[in-house]
Amino acid sequence: MIQHFVRFKGFGQLMELQELDSFIARKGQGFMVRELMNMRELTGRLCIRVIENVRSKEEAMEARLMYKKHLGALELEGRKVQKFALEGLQPHPNIQELTIKFYHDQDFAHWVLQPDNLANLLHVNLESCRALSTLPPLGHLPFLKLLSLRKLPSITHIDGTSFGCFPSLEELEFHWMGKWEQWTKPNVAAVVQSHGPPLFLGRLKKLHLAYCSLLRQLPRFPYLSTLKELKISEPGNYILELPTCLPVLACLTTFKIEYCHHSVVLSPHKFRSLENLELIKCERLRLADGFQGFGNLRSSRVEGCPQLLSVTADSVMAGLGQELHDKQQQQQQGANLLTHLRTDDSLITGDYFRKMENLPSLRELYLHDTLNDKHFSEVQELWFQQLTSLEVLYIHGSIVLQCLPSSLSALPSIKKIALCRLQNLISLPSNLQEFHIEQCDPELRNRVSKDRPDWPKVAHVPYNTS
Repeated sequence: MIQHFVRFKGFGQLMELQELDSFIARKGQGFMVRELMNMRELTGRLCIRVIENVRSKEEAMEARLMYKKHLGALELEGRKVQKFALEGLQPHPNIQELTIKFYHDQDFAHWVLQPDNLANLLHVNLESCRALSTLPPLGHLPFLKLLSLRKLPSITHIDGTSFGCFPSLEELEFHWMGKWEQWTKPNVAAVVQSHGPPLFLGRLKKLHLAYCSLLRQLPRFPYLSTLKELKISEPGNYILELPTCLPVLACLTTFKIEYCHHSVVLSPHKFRSLENLELIKCERLRLADGFQGFGNLRSSRVEGCPQLLSVTADSVMAGLGQELHDKQQQQQQGANLLTHLRTDDSLITGDYFRKMENLPSLRELYLHDTLNDKHFSEVQELWFQQLTSLEVLYIHGSIVLQCLPSSLSALPSIKKIALCRLQNLISLPSNLQEFHIEQCDPELRNRVSKDRPDWPKVAHVPYNTS
């Protein structure tokens, strides 16, 4: 782990990273990179944030970063980082972390393009390089474990062969690459091994793809069988491949997809290892077998997915195959391990309560803008009775709701109820340990005041109103 400080040997002084940043910024136009020349024993992280003041490659070379062999991390940024300045700021090959922000040219300095110059890199972060049109061959770095690419709006194509196979990469992030359309496959001969996993992304554990809406396809996406965490925001057509990527789905423990406008049908029972699920603002996303198919799910947030439960098993049989309807699936017990659930009408709608069945482990339930009736239905009341582990209930933003489930009073586990923006609530359960009211009808707050009708229900508990 790289220590986040810089040590000045011979000065008898330890300077925090934030202090170093202030030191550089304080110099302003008067700061010269040559002031770093004699600090050959620098360790930890060095951040230079005024590179726009460097006037030539020769001036940048006066910092003598190439000779600072103890430096672990280097961050270079400025309002407008020029290629000649970057050329002169080549670090020692021992560097393990490299961040470059606000680079202004179409291609990188020569030392960035030569993997041998950066052979020990573990982490790379390229951000806000708006003119950059070609990515350096980072996939040829043998030990690289984390790569973050953010705000690179001029990248339209990634050549897989030149970009590389990333044999050691564990975390990969693409954010705000709005013109990126294609990532071609690396050379097959370089990818396939006779023994062990494929070289291409063969160790990848986390993949984040955010706001790459033109991306059509990912290379070899079905073979990312080591992937544990997949987070996607505003995807391109590549999302249509996801239902067929069975090795990926089977290994995921965390899956998040948001702002998806494509029509996608997922089968929950294919997510055999999934523990954490977030589905947000996916208007055309549907589940083939209902929500209860996530057998290992521990926590979930589902909001803004109005068609999520609109698909029945029979309607997708032809598209997804008979394997969705085998006897094992029919006998599945449901989301018995789910402890935390946050949802809106995406789940609390139509036949939801029958499809959800029992959630015996649920401890925390957050209902957001879900209820459009004055009372919970009889079926809903029965469903609440089965939440025998429920400890915390949040209800937010139901305009017409007047009564909470009467079964809450009989639940031995319930400890806390929090209510927000319930304008017409007139009845409260008893047997609470903690009670919160926020932005509700003033009359409700009056009723829980001392000597008022609902005071006996809350007199024994601490509660908060605002």
